[in-house]
Amino acid sequence: MGWSMKSLSSEKSTISSSRASISARERPSRAPLKCRALWRWLTAIRPKSSRVAPVESIFNLAISDKVPAGEFRVNPDEEKITILAERETYYKIFNIRNNALGKAVLLNSVYLPALMEVLSVLEQDAAAYRDRSWFRVFEAKCTHFNINMEKPELLEASQKLLRTPFPRVCTLLGEMD
Repeated sequence: MGWSMKSLSSEKSTISSSRASISARERPSRAPLKCRALWRWLTAIRPKSSRVAPVESIFNLAISDKVPAGEFRVNPDEEKITILAERETYYKIFNIRNNALGKAVLLNSVYLPALMEVLSVLEQDAAAYRDRSWFRVFEAKCTHFNINMEKPELLEASQKLLRTPFPRVCTLLGEMD
């Protein structure tokens, strides 16, 4: 195979430009709470039967004055599952995500109960959410982990979906080997 420097340079340019277009299309934005672990979880499984474009996230964090300080609520009625928090709590969550320990804490303290809430809502009436953009990804994740959305074990299923997030906190704190 005779490769010239010109053809190698051309090949490298093609690879770089395609990599740039893929990464720009598939990587998460810098929007609130788009941590790498959550991104990997959300993009790891895509439905095989449909050609769904990669999604950045099925979660969105938003401010709501109706939520008491220090608490959050989950709203699955939007195109993304929306985690609602009052202003101060919102900014605390936003700032906590900036380091590895913070991300691990958020997976356990915000996303784990949010997933439990979503599973509970879907157990009651999954058909009502089938047209939401987050549903296909969520359903594919549940299928991959053999989670029955009609009768899930809420805590166990949520931990599976987040790939057992608690040991990450322990590891980061130096408590587990």
